[in-house]
Amino acid sequence: MQNFQNLLDKALKLHKDNEIKKALKIYLELLNDQKDNSKLLYLIGTAYIQINKYELAIEFLKKNILIDKNNLAAYNNLGGALQELNKFEDAIKIYNKLFQLDPNHLQAQNNIANCFTKLKKFDAAIKIYKNLIKNNPNDYVVYNNLGNAYKEMNHDEDAIYNYNKSIKLKSDYFIAYKNLGDIHKKRNRYKESLNLYNLVNKIKPGYKDIVSNIIQMKMAICEWSDYENYI
Repeated sequence: MQNFQNLLDKALKLHKDNEIKKALKIYLELLNDQKDNSKLLYLIGTAYIQINKYELAIEFLKKNILIDKNNLAAYNNLGGALQELNKFEDAIKIYNKLFQLDPNHLQAQNNIANCFTKLKKFDAAIKIYKNLIKNNPNDYVVYNNLGNAYKEMNHDEDAIYNYNKSIKLKSDYFIAYKNLGDIHKKRNRYKESLNLYNLVNKIKPGYKDIVSNIIQMKMAICEWSDYENYI
């Protein structure tokens, strides 16, 4: 038992230090001796999410929930893994179970709305977002997500309004800047878009496809004063 705990502590430290694969190897070895250990099942499922192996994550998180039916974090992570696989209807079912366990779980409500947006059920998504904002007017993430719903509906002005609200609440929220830049790009406002993409790259260097977007905008307006920084 002592050896088990020592190995688990070692794996937890590796996990905390972002040595996910090394931690996962130990978790799986420990699971051979304790196949119904709900903590191990949860940790393994979470680790698989972190290395983008979502099918395996779903398998282990479902096993965890069968044993620990009140593990809110497991439900939330399971829903997230299903979202990553574009299984939005299944994710909504999981988030609803989480919401039943904890009606005050704001992240579950936000995630349900995000799934509705992906399913193009915009009215349902917007209703949830607005209710969340009513209860927490300072939630910059929800404002950003509401902007995403409006963007998908091609309601650009509403999207811009909500992205700006998000940025006003958190001035370094690079995701909202990126989304705002995308709106300006779509509307051929290349200078505005470039300024926003540059700001994203300053806050979060190399975020997603930000460098390629910067290059595209520079090409559009023929602005190459610092070209060497992007090659």
